[in-house]
Amino acid sequence: MIGFIIWIIGVVLCVKAVLEIMKWPVDGVKKLLVAIIILLTSWIGICVYYFWGRENLPQILKQVPVSFTEVNRRVLRTRGIDNSYPLLFRNSVGLSPNCSL
Repeated sequence: MIGFIIWIIGVVLCVKAVLEIMKWPVDGVKKLLVAIIILLTSWIGICVYYFWGRENLPQILKQVPVSFTEVNRRVLRTRGIDNSYPLLFRNSVGLSPNCSL
C-alpha cells in the first residue's frame, strides 16, 4: 500500500514536471527529449529536475544548437568564411577551410 502511494506521488510529480517543461520557450524537440528523459529516469529524473533543472535547463537548452549544420554555420561565421559553399565541397576541391570563395 505504501509503495502504491509513493508510485502515485511520483506519477503526479512527473506529469507536473512535463507540463512545466512544455511551457519553456525552447525548441520542441529539446523539450520532448528532456521530458522523455525525466519520465524514463523516474525518481532520479524528478529529483534532478526539481533541485537543479527547473532553473538551469531552459538557459542551457537555448544555447545548444539544434543540428550539426547550425554548429558548422556558427564556426564558419566566427572564422569569417562565406556560407555559399558547404565545408565538404571546399575540402573535396582542395581548398582550405579558412578560405572564402
